[in-house]
Amino acid sequence: MKKTIIFLLIAFGLNNSTCQVSNSKKNSPLLIELTNQQKVEDVKFMFEFIKGKSPFRDILEREFGLTDLIKLEENYINRAIGSKSNKEFILLLGELIQILGQGNCHTSILSPQTLFEQFEPSGDTSRLIAKLGISKRAIELGDHWIARLDQSSKNWRSDLSVSYKNGYYITDKGLTVNGRTIEKGSVITSIDGLKPLDYVKSIQHILPFRWDTKLKIPFSSTGSPFSVNADDTKDHWDVEFLTPKSNRAKLSLEKKKGVKNTMNYPYLNKTILCKKLREDLAYIKVYGFPDTVSIKNDRKIISDFFENTKEDYENLIIDFRGHGGGNTVYGECLFVKPFLDKNYTYTQYAVVNKEMFDSSIRRYQTLDNFKKSFARVIDFGDIQKIEFDELPDSFRRNNSPNDDYYYFKTTRNIVPDNNYNFKGKVFLLIDNNCYSASETIIRLHQQLGLSTIIGVNSGGGAGAVHVPLIYEVPNCHLLFRTEIEMTFNANGTANELYGTKPDINLEPSVYPTSFPKSFKTDDLLKDSWIDWVIKNRL
Repeated sequence: MKKTIIFLLIAFGLNNSTCQVSNSKKNSPLLIELTNQQKVEDVKFMFEFIKGKSPFRDILEREFGLTDLIKLEENYINRAIGSKSNKEFILLLGELIQILGQGNCHTSILSPQTLFEQFEPSGDTSRLIAKLGISKRAIELGDHWIARLDQSSKNWRSDLSVSYKNGYYITDKGLTVNGRTIEKGSVITSIDGLKPLDYVKSIQHILPFRWDTKLKIPFSSTGSPFSVNADDTKDHWDVEFLTPKSNRAKLSLEKKKGVKNTMNYPYLNKTILCKKLREDLAYIKVYGFPDTVSIKNDRKIISDFFENTKEDYENLIIDFRGHGGGNTVYGECLFVKPFLDKNYTYTQYAVVNKEMFDSSIRRYQTLDNFKKSFARVIDFGDIQKIEFDELPDSFRRNNSPNDDYYYFKTTRNIVPDNNYNFKGKVFLLIDNNCYSASETIIRLHQQLGLSTIIGVNSGGGAGAVHVPLIYEVPNCHLLFRTEIEMTFNANGTANELYGTKPDINLEPSVYPTSFPKSFKTDDLLKDSWIDWVIKNRL
């Protein structure tokens, strides 16, 4: 097997999307048909991650039900040998990357376009290859593979509006099909002959999961089990319901191509929005953390808001809902350091695969060089290897020692900087779509006591000692990134799975959760979460 090149992802905030595909027919010569041996090697390469290198194997087995990984590998090897073309085979690899990504938010297939945008905006292929150490074939074939994956997308939808609530999938609206009506509030009891939870688990090779931290079960990332099509031989789902009047009902639900947006967050054409909601209440909406070049300008927007207002606000709501991450340094400069009244020590614990960590650090020669390379994006602080027995009791109770992994403690001194003219109470609104860099800021707020955190468990993905790595599958040259570290919460649970638990949990076991109709003042005041803060905390 060819040696696969490993290189580092410089920013947590790389776009996961692979929908923007350039025309690659002229510049991306097709790969000759892979041999069965090459296909088997690529499948085994992926299972090296799933079974051993990924710190999330226990989550895949214990929480998501992939208990027989040996049998699963045999199944994919047989499917690979039976695949009739490269196109059919690449779909299998897409499934394995999806499985690898269950339980962590940073796993995704990457396009050359994304790499050029992040690492070599000039578009010079030779410089990109030299900078990242990837093969020329990975660049040549990247858009071709992504086009094939997009053409065979399993993303489908139905006309039935469904949300996830307390372990059930429940209709949000009524639906009439061929004279048969399913009422609003009906509970789905069966999908294609399976209980909903069993059905969702059966399609985890194409359906991303979220984690119900209350019931400790996985559920569809969109809140609906009808967002992917696992069976191309059928044009419908056979669905059974229990209506609000306890009647049984059945429906053949038509499968339709395309993605249905289940999170209708109001549009905001800026990163930062500052508003006065009441005489005693200010509001800041944050949609993302851009690059550090935006720090000075965006910090001034917030500073000017507090300096120029006539009100002496006693309360501030910072709204992180729908925040997908970005640059952690930006987040700290705007939403942590300006709210500090003294120096604080911030501590994190994490576990990283030894082989992957050592190979990464060797590329930078020293750990200090590694940290300096990412200082523009994230400050790792003092990174210290420790023994399993040196972990806090809560960590050891929830985890078992493993000789294949390093255990780390990171420590940082966080100091006040450019404080805002605000001395009141801060309320931070978070939801399950907060992850990556925003998760780090949420954890800082919780550990340093900067705010009362309100909402639901966040999506996880905080960085402690490393960034996601990018890998090249050896024979087909598909590029993907994945996590090599698992950061712990204070109680020893995996941050990627459980996220951060809010101080006040408003909608546990619900997805999608509440959000305002728009960012007009009246609509913000009508938002159920903001209304809760006003009625219960002001």
